Amino acid sequence: MSTISTYLAGLAQRIADQEHKLDSDSLSACITQALKEYSARKPRYITEESTANGTAFLPLPASWDDGFSAVARLEEVDASGEPLLVEPQGYQLLQQPNPAADVIFLTRHTPQNDVVFRVKFPILHVVDDASSSIPAVDEAAVIDLAASHACLRLAAEYLQHENASLGTVQIDYKSKASEYRSQAKEYRNRYNDHLGALSKRAAGGMKASRR
Repeated sequence: MSTISTYLAGLAQRIADQEHKLDSDSLSACITQALKEYSARKPRYITEESTANGTAFLPLPASWDDGFSAVARLEEVDASGEPLLVEPQGYQLLQQPNPAADVIFLTRHTPQNDVVFRVKFPILHVVDDASSSIPAVDEAAVIDLAASHACLRLAAEYLQHENASLGTVQIDYKSKASEYRSQAKEYRNRYNDHLGALSKRAAGGMKASRR
């Protein structure tokens, strides 16, 4: 199974940062940026429970990602244990001033205390020391996207050196910056091409299944 080490190794191979202008924290930040972009395009969904507290304000699930998650489906579990769908018109996200926290505001009724709700919502993909939530088929593309971010950072680094040196240093920093900008575009195109091809294949499969 792939881990953060897999991603760091793949990223280092792609950008060939021989002068070590980007440290491990910078490389990790590029991977984080890529994960956020990929998650927005292909989020992973989970379902967790939230227990009512006798008000119309339902606490958010424990794994909720602030600034990313949104309610995809809300169900109220009745006394018999059956889930009852809460229509989208029946709730909205709301921020409470005291304490400052987002909640799910039930607009049409106030449940009794301890009533259980099931919340389906997207969360960010994660790559850590032990595992990765990225499907194997998308792994190389996500590393390509991280490489695009890293190349843009390297281009900025070389431009700063070029401006500071006023052309007196032997290394052609301007050319290096241009090279990394070009590579950034190439890696992003590879990422987009991969996800676009997957989307077309999925759409084709759906059409075939309807025949």
